[in-house]
Amino acid sequence: MDDAPPSIHHLETCPSTMDEARARAGAGAPSGSVVWANHQSAGRGRVAHRLWRACRGESLLFTLILRYESAAAFPAALPLRAALALADAIAALFPPLAPAIAVKWPNDLMLNGKKAAGILTESDGTSVFIGMGVNVLQEAPETLDEGGRATSILAELRNAQSPVVPNVEALLEETLPRLKAELSGGAAQADDRDWRPRLESILHMKGREVLFLNGRADGACEVRGALVGVSDEGFLLMRDGATGTQRAFVAGELSLRQA
Repeated sequence: MDDAPPSIHHLETCPSTMDEARARAGAGAPSGSVVWANHQSAGRGRVAHRLWRACRGESLLFTLILRYESAAAFPAALPLRAALALADAIAALFPPLAPAIAVKWPNDLMLNGKKAAGILTESDGTSVFIGMGVNVLQEAPETLDEGGRATSILAELRNAQSPVVPNVEALLEETLPRLKAELSGGAAQADDRDWRPRLESILHMKGREVLFLNGRADGACEVRGALVGVSDEGFLLMRDGATGTQRAFVAGELSLRQA
């Protein structure tokens, strides 16, 4: 990656920090640069039709630019390792929440079984764009999701009877150096696989019977079995309930197995 000094671009509002970061990277923004916004009008997630909704100032919304020599140098399991860095940051800032933190494959951070953050990674061949949307100050985060499956750092601190009021900027400052440390070494980093046991120690639903929709949402097939863990490449590992064999999956959606 290049040695030019990075910069943080703070915007009051923009359609998407991901799109803004791509534009700035195209204009020469160096590795480590960040686009951070108080509000997004068209933030997006991993699934195309799912938009990330957030009221102004309530969420941490940013995209980090990391440059590498080539795609072959990209670190493995980028979304999972980005989620791991965020998990470490939240645990450091808010110790009462540490036992509640989990990472859901492939790109969500959970607090007490509810989604608190989503992570989107994209690339242009030599640069990686890591976008995060973290629910921080929502008073009633369940309103963000029709199934009531969302939460926020503030809501979970209150559930833990903690008087602490989280700060969006402080969370950004805690997260960025952890992200860069987790991902800056690239594929050649000597301890590149150290992330896997750390991730599996907080992997959501590990060891439980799950339902996995393998493939694209519009043509997925169901696989039922036990969630074993993740591979060095970041693939989901499951023990197929029908065959008893361990299988690896690249893309799909996880949920608890229904009787």
